[in-house]
Amino acid sequence: MNQYSFTAPGRLKVLIVPANDISNKQFKIYSKFLKAVNEIRLVDLKPAQGIFNPQAYPHGRVVYNFQSFTDRNESILLHDFEPFRKTFGVIGVLQWTDDLTEDQIKKYLKGLKKEYPRMLLSYLFIFDVKKTANIHKIPNVAFINSEKDIEPSICDFTTSLLESLSTYVSSYQHVTLRSPGSLGGGIVRSQTIEKQKRKISGSFDLTNPISQEKVKIHRLKGRKAKLQANFYLLSGNLKESLNSFCEAIHNLKHCNDFLWLGSALEGLAVTIIILSFLEIPFGLPPAVLTLIENSKDANFSPFSSASPTASPRASINSLGLNQNQQPVQVQKYPLSSIPRMISQIMEKVIFYYKMSMSQVEDFVPPIVFSECNLRYICLLSSINIEGDFNYSLLSNVVKNTPLSRKEIVEDYDYDNSAILNSLKDIFDPNFKQQTILERIAIYNCLTY
Repeated sequence: MNQYSFTAPGRLKVLIVPANDISNKQFKIYSKFLKAVNEIRLVDLKPAQGIFNPQAYPHGRVVYNFQSFTDRNESILLHDFEPFRKTFGVIGVLQWTDDLTEDQIKKYLKGLKKEYPRMLLSYLFIFDVKKTANIHKIPNVAFINSEKDIEPSICDFTTSLLESLSTYVSSYQHVTLRSPGSLGGGIVRSQTIEKQKRKISGSFDLTNPISQEKVKIHRLKGRKAKLQANFYLLSGNLKESLNSFCEAIHNLKHCNDFLWLGSALEGLAVTIIILSFLEIPFGLPPAVLTLIENSKDANFSPFSSASPTASPRASINSLGLNQNQQPVQVQKYPLSSIPRMISQIMEKVIFYYKMSMSQVEDFVPPIVFSECNLRYICLLSSINIEGDFNYSLLSNVVKNTPLSRKEIVEDYDYDNSAILNSLKDIFDPNFKQQTILERIAIYNCLTY
């Protein structure tokens, strides 16, 4: 999996480790089996307790980023801002032996939980179990007899992880969400590239005490909605992810919360790409379209030119938008309209991240800014190599499948100026503030 894929913010990170004395060669074989099943359809899962019950949105999918290494310490302070950076579960891999007892298995599981106490879920996958083995079902333990047992076992793992995720997210209910820069711990303040005093259209006059209170309310609602949207995206519920990102954008726009607004817009772009790949109709509220297009009238949106069928939904009221406004237009967008939509959104993402650089605490961390640009470059580069915005391209972005082409089409030039601008933004003065490991990872991706 490309860790800088454009849809990386929609992948659940899970750690795979050896749980007993198996050879490195055998561990790599078992890990490869698991990594081959990195996409799970929600329709295939059993009901789960909590807000991430897969039955709430059976069209969705959970996509895993299986890794064999732990988080960089530098990213821990970013978990509450970009949850996809967190490793949520750990899978311990064992090889079956005839002398492996139930007590030993439970001991291995207990040891796994002790070694990785921050994980939401610890699970054991025991491979090469003999058909004649006398085994009893043990919670959070999968017995693999053949390759066909792997996908059902990962489905069971996913159901348990979604339940644990629901409990985890509920703990944020009474938490005041703070920007990474206000937490210290090595998050270096971004240097302002250019001073931008521009006021967002529709924002409040901060000199008014009443407005200041409204700003706090919008900031609180907006940040919580943004974080909730991130978790819905990770859990595969694209409908609620889209709604929550739109709610976040609406609130954050009105309080000049540039950092969180930029992040919400990027999450919206990722959600749109995945919805397009799955061919699922969607719609955006007029207020969000206005922000994206920077126009005075969202009725002139190029995204609604395909004569969609209006589909008023109760969920739109949760956005806090004026109910007298035009209802959300739900439609299946033609693929030809998606690139421009994504480009417009990403231009806003970069714009608002740059706006945040003048803030004392609510500034974009250099690594967040660089990796956002890097993911966008990966998307644009893939489009140039494919020579078209098609389902082969979307499959590559979402599932990491090979493109139909391997070399850039000479007569195809899709937005190379955006690639150059993003490269320039990556290597701005803030690049040197990142750790050596972070800079090496970025160099490696660019050379790839």
